[in-house]
Amino acid sequence: MYNTTMKTVAVFFGSRSPEHDVSILTGQLIISGLKKCGYNVIPVYIDKKGKWYSDARLASMKFFTKNQVDLDKKLEGFNIDFNKSTGKIVKQSGFLKSNTVFDIAFPAFHGQNGEDGTFQGLCEILNVPYVGCDVTSSAITMDKVLTKMIYKANDIPTVDFISLN
Repeated sequence: MYNTTMKTVAVFFGSRSPEHDVSILTGQLIISGLKKCGYNVIPVYIDKKGKWYSDARLASMKFFTKNQVDLDKKLEGFNIDFNKSTGKIVKQSGFLKSNTVFDIAFPAFHGQNGEDGTFQGLCEILNVPYVGCDVTSSAITMDKVLTKMIYKANDIPTVDFISLN
């Protein structure tokens, strides 16, 4: 039995990372799994230039294989309204456009600009609950050598390594 007290999950994926494309795939897999468990899912895609999009069509991998070039023509981007975003992320939008509220953010990023603690920091500033590690843990584990050194210093089993500069 699944705990679905959190009804709406916003899955964030993409970003300005070199690992952008694998993040899209990760986001799609998470969206699919959450939907199968009965959650309402809001896909939030960040393109390689850092522009944010949210649209139901982003929940399908087909959208990305067919529409990669002209995303701006197909979807309306948005910016975060920092004045209204406490406890949620609110889109800055035009007249009479509604904003979607979610219960929790699920980051599906890989690499810099997401997996490194930057997104977690944004969520913490806005008091938005999110899935996964906190800012510090995310930032530290992005540095693989530092992570290995911390493991060794705390007698946590890890494979031997060498560091090259």
